[in-house]
Amino acid sequence: VRSLGANEVIDYRKGISAGLNNKVDAIFNLVAADQNYMNGLLDFINDRGTLVSSVVPANPELSAQRQIRSSAMWVHPDSKTLKTIAGLIDNKTIQIHITQTFPLEKLGEVHKLSLDGKTNGKVLIRVKV
Repeated sequence: VRSLGANEVIDYRKGISAGLNNKVDAIFNLVAADQNYMNGLLDFINDRGTLVSSVVPANPELSAQRQIRSSAMWVHPDSKTLKTIAGLIDNKTIQIHITQTFPLEKLGEVHKLSLDGKTNGKVLIRVKV
C-alpha cells in the first residue's frame, strides 16, 4: 500500500489506534465496516479532513460537526465506467495487484479464500470463450 502512496498503513486486525500516533488528514477504509466503526474513525481525522470508505460513510451529522467530508466510494459497472477504468490500467495510471489466477471451474475455492480473508489483492478468474 505504501508503494501506492500511503503515508500510514494500518493493520485492520490490530485496530486503528494501534497504528496511528497522530491524527491524519484522510483515511481511506477498505475493510468491511458498519456505520458505528466508520463514526469511530472520525476521531483519528483532523478537522476539515476526509474519510472515504468502500462500504458505508460515517454519520453525516457527526462528520459535519467536525467539518469532515465522509463518503462511500462505489463503482458503477456500466460499460463507460469499465472502459475508463480499463484505460487507466492500460496506461499505468492505476495499478492492480493480482495475487492469484484461477479457472472459472474453481470459483468455489476462490469464494472460500475471500471469506477466509486469505487474499491480498485481486483474484483473477479466467473464462474460456
